[in-house]
Amino acid sequence: MCHCDSQLKCIRFLEGLDNVIECSALTGQPLSMKFSYNPALRNARIPGEETIRSQYFKNETAVISDGMMYCAATVDVSGWGPSNGQVFTYKENQRYFLLLAAGSAITSGLTQHSTTAVSSSRLLTDYGAEGSTGLSSTVRKRLIKAHAILMILAWFFFVPTAVMFARFLRASWPTMKPGGLLIWFHVHRTFNTIAILLSIASFICILTANSWEWTGPGSQSSDWGKKHTMVGIFALCLCWLQPFISAMRCNPAHPRRQFFNWVHRGIGVIAMILATTAVCIAAVHFLGIWPHKISQTTLSLMPLVVLLVMSAVFLCIDKFIDVDELNLSKMCEKKRY
Repeated sequence: MCHCDSQLKCIRFLEGLDNVIECSALTGQPLSMKFSYNPALRNARIPGEETIRSQYFKNETAVISDGMMYCAATVDVSGWGPSNGQVFTYKENQRYFLLLAAGSAITSGLTQHSTTAVSSSRLLTDYGAEGSTGLSSTVRKRLIKAHAILMILAWFFFVPTAVMFARFLRASWPTMKPGGLLIWFHVHRTFNTIAILLSIASFICILTANSWEWTGPGSQSSDWGKKHTMVGIFALCLCWLQPFISAMRCNPAHPRRQFFNWVHRGIGVIAMILATTAVCIAAVHFLGIWPHKISQTTLSLMPLVVLLVMSAVFLCIDKFIDVDELNLSKMCEKKRY
């Protein structure tokens, strides 16, 4: 990408007349997607093209983040009659190749890009057709969204709820013991089990979407994609380790029970921090899934922040306020008077 007043990235459909879909920011104007075309060895604007952009580019996302330009949209490829073929028109059984290039943009058109460009080695097929993953793009996007939704439900609803019952509601409903166990333990165990099942389902969704290919270090994924993969896998491994550790817990009266408690809590806290980090990476850097990164990052951090604040408050209460049956009865008597 050129570091100049106006920037662009464009895709050319090689078919004789080069139709161009560009993502550019002209001087003083916001970044947006546009149509243009290449007559011979130059680029030209299409008269009146600005009037059809909102109609032909749906669900558009065009942002510059961390020095990188990101543009995505669902493009209507039915063509535009007044353009005389200058706006890309998809034709069945026509051979197409994609050329991706970066350079600078001016009001009259795009300047000639550098000699460095990327051309597709495969024919451009219909977006509804199966790609290299064996899945259509629509199915793949749905699997990725399902992965995100299931992980958020698991880590930011079921896990925090299980933790809150174990940490703050142990003394609640002391006389209710279904199956001989207190309510807090039933909720803690059940919600954590649901979270584990959801995380497994989410993991299968993203593996299926990526054709069961590795996306961590050593793959062709982006740097943040690799980091998201590794942080997420560590969080899942710790999450899936917890049931086995719990199965080996000793009796509450055993002298080593405190050791188990701290290990169990420590692993849970580390897993929660890693999971929150993985979701924040997705919220900030995966703009195709999380278009509103500030609000999504804030929402992602809220469950962990709430848990930390409540833990600090209850820790202070336990440390500095002596609440026993005698004090409780005295407080009740004072309220009566």
